[in-house]
Amino acid sequence: MAIGPDGRAYLAWEARDPSRRANDGSARPGIAYATRGPDGAWSVRGVLDRPPYLQVDGPYPGQSRPAILADTSGGVHVLSYGAVGGVQQILYGWTRVGRGFFGWYPVAPSSGDQRYVAAALDRAGRLHVAWREGLASGILGAATMAIYYSVREPGGRWLPPVRLTRDDENASTPSVGVSGSQVSVAWIAWSPGAMNSQGQVDNGFPADNATVEGRLEAASSPIDREHFSPPALLDAGPASYPCWAVVSGADEARPPLVWTSRDPDSGNVNLRLGWFEGGR
Repeated sequence: MAIGPDGRAYLAWEARDPSRRANDGSARPGIAYATRGPDGAWSVRGVLDRPPYLQVDGPYPGQSRPAILADTSGGVHVLSYGAVGGVQQILYGWTRVGRGFFGWYPVAPSSGDQRYVAAALDRAGRLHVAWREGLASGILGAATMAIYYSVREPGGRWLPPVRLTRDDENASTPSVGVSGSQVSVAWIAWSPGAMNSQGQVDNGFPADNATVEGRLEAASSPIDREHFSPPALLDAGPASYPCWAVVSGADEARPPLVWTSRDPDSGNVNLRLGWFEGGR
């Protein structure tokens, strides 16, 4: 969900319906979208025969796990991942109330499997995006996965993607946080071939839809330079699913980071809160 400057709410979610099936017979996912005006009225209501999909035709028949952000001009940015030529890719689309959806297109076309997109807007209107990208072969025959980052400038141009993680580690589930002067990206990393607590090698790549756990790491850059610090270790883990909080009205404040961490002795999972001071 995202909230616009006029108080309008925007909601995107992964939806399915019986009329859309993949080759294996499973319901094909798509990104549905609805808005709620300042008066509290939703754009859709009641029992729906078909979810209000953004686009589920042509080269983009299915998408999963959306991220949605509203900018100060009334535009809404939607990101997801979906198969393009048989390979999962990060997709971007834009919409505005009364003007429709302008369609999906790949952010950084690649032969790698791209999923787990995260994004944040800065006060200049730049869209900062990070995702997990992996290949099926790598060190010792294990999967190799990295966190990549790109920026969409206000005019619509995407900058070339930058790899944030080291060559000797795998990583997934990134989160992006923005302050007035800095962009930070956090993720979960592990040694290639490692097994998680559910017995999945490399956290079940490529269909890593269950637990993704390992070390919590982060890197930061001045907001307009893309000069990221080397990855810093924040929690040796097993940790999972970092998420930057949104700080309102504090342009220079470092956004707090929330994540879960499992005690290897007791097995208890704790919710943690901390701050990342640049490269430290």
